[in-house]
Amino acid sequence: MNFRNKLSPHTYLWAILIFLMLSRLMFIGAYPLADTTEARYGEMGRLMLETGDWITPQFEKGIPFWGKPPLSFWLTAASFKLLGIHEFSARLPSFLLGIAVVAMVFNLGKYRLDQKNALIACVIMTSSIIFWISSGAVMTDHCLLAGTTLSMVGFWRCITAAKNTGRIWGILFFMGLSIGLMAKGPVAVVLIFFPVLSWCLIPKRMNLILKLPWLTGMGLTLLLSLPWYVAAELKTPGFLEYFIVGEHWNRFLVSGWKGDLYGSAHAQPKGMIWAFWVVCAFPWSIFLPLLLMKKKNRNLFTATVRESQSWFLYLVLWATTPMVFFTMAGNILWAYVLPGIPAFSLVIAGLIHRQSWAQNIVQKIACIILTLFLSVSIVVVTEIGPDLNSQKKLLGYFNRISHGENLYYFNWRPFSAEFYSRAAVGEIISVFDIKDLFEDNQKSYLAVKNKHVMIIPKDIMSSFDIKKKINGYVLFQEK
Repeated sequence: MNFRNKLSPHTYLWAILIFLMLSRLMFIGAYPLADTTEARYGEMGRLMLETGDWITPQFEKGIPFWGKPPLSFWLTAASFKLLGIHEFSARLPSFLLGIAVVAMVFNLGKYRLDQKNALIACVIMTSSIIFWISSGAVMTDHCLLAGTTLSMVGFWRCITAAKNTGRIWGILFFMGLSIGLMAKGPVAVVLIFFPVLSWCLIPKRMNLILKLPWLTGMGLTLLLSLPWYVAAELKTPGFLEYFIVGEHWNRFLVSGWKGDLYGSAHAQPKGMIWAFWVVCAFPWSIFLPLLLMKKKNRNLFTATVRESQSWFLYLVLWATTPMVFFTMAGNILWAYVLPGIPAFSLVIAGLIHRQSWAQNIVQKIACIILTLFLSVSIVVVTEIGPDLNSQKKLLGYFNRISHGENLYYFNWRPFSAEFYSRAAVGEIISVFDIKDLFEDNQKSYLAVKNKHVMIIPKDIMSSFDIKKKINGYVLFQEK
């Protein structure tokens, strides 16, 4: 008798779920913050803690960051304050938010069907590529995911529960909206209200939306979010125009938008969000279509949908809203599909409810994915992955050989260099500014990308010795 047969189905599912999350937790502090996203957001959290400015996130010290509300940076800074500044504390908020989302999905799945269905949904979600990666990454998207999930769970529980209990869930709906507004901004309104209103309109159930405690809820939403928006605009005038018009209009409609103050827009062909979803929801984006290829399975699933059409319609609208909304967007990222993953997981779990053969397949696939995730994690911590896209190793070497000298990056200073040096490294933009290093009496160090070494004149480079080549950079020491 093998290990699986010794366990009850529920225990086996719990074991898979726990190991999936533990496999993420074990490694979140084992590799460096990589450029650009993780290192940038990690450094912004560090700056928030260092400067004590909890209103305006800073792109660099003294430069306001208008691209996102501050909730994720608050969480990162608070984690740094409690645990110290390192990779584990930087990534821990995303992991804890992931746990919260798992709990919400479990609550809704158990409420709608049963505990086994809820466990299957959670296993599917946590074994999807996008959820597993983002649950241990320094990103703003898990804050948005937590907010949208809380609102969608809250709405369904509100309209189907008894009056007093329903009111509590209705208030949680608006709390989720507040979290979304403080995580990403107005896009949270679309991701929450589009599926809710569409579900109410299609079957002509608009009266159900009146069950939400609108007066109390909107008051709570304004109380939790509006003060920061006002304070941010007063502190750095121009924020609202850039954030609302630039980030939520131009970024959405103008492909390759040139107005990005903090890098470049992520231009993609329209409709690319669906291709992102196929990859990010893997293996489950492939699992369901393969099952539906057989007529017998299609008939079983059709019968299941008919039994609870309203429920599945709600989930389908929730699951597809991110892709529908971003189909015509000119600038998108792979993480934009994330808010729909909980609903997609509940869809699959509901379709295979009471079908033990399909549930067994899900368990086997999840075990394979768990093994894959563990293998990838081991590879990553052997300095093959993010370590190659981080300045942690170069900064470590510099700190060992230097005696108080300054380090400058030529052309562009990576965010990971700022994070691991605590913003102590400098930046030299022009070739001619390198000569300024010779005017003091202290030897300086210069870090240059391999491909940029050739653009520096030989007469300038003759004043430097090569110390070491690390992760695509050459570290020079002034003679």
